[in-house]
Amino acid sequence: MDIEVFITIHDQELLYHLENHDGGKYKKIFNNIKYTYLFVGKGDIDMIKSYDNVIICRDLEYNIEQYKYLVDFTAWYCIVKNKLNKYNNIILLQYDTNLTEDFIKKTIDNKKENNII
Repeated sequence: MDIEVFITIHDQELLYHLENHDGGKYKKIFNNIKYTYLFVGKGDIDMIKSYDNVIICRDLEYNIEQYKYLVDFTAWYCIVKNKLNKYNNIILLQYDTNLTEDFIKKTIDNKKENNII
């Protein structure tokens, strides 16, 4: 199934930790599925700006970063307005979402049964 994952995050140190400690939280779960961090807010990006799987929303043509309390909506807006998704099936998560190791299997099974993720 063509599916991709977008993870909203606002702190570069958290992102660095997620990618580089304990084998990478999302690397384990999204083994063969593309996942991309959507960095929102005005925080520092020096540690992560060279990562291939990070998009800095404030750097995109279409963004609503001026509304600092719309965190997830800011990320969703960037996906849609900047046409970031390559597939019709996307998963939108916050960085601190706790996922089980069988999250993808359960998600895909649910999609097949209900046609929704």
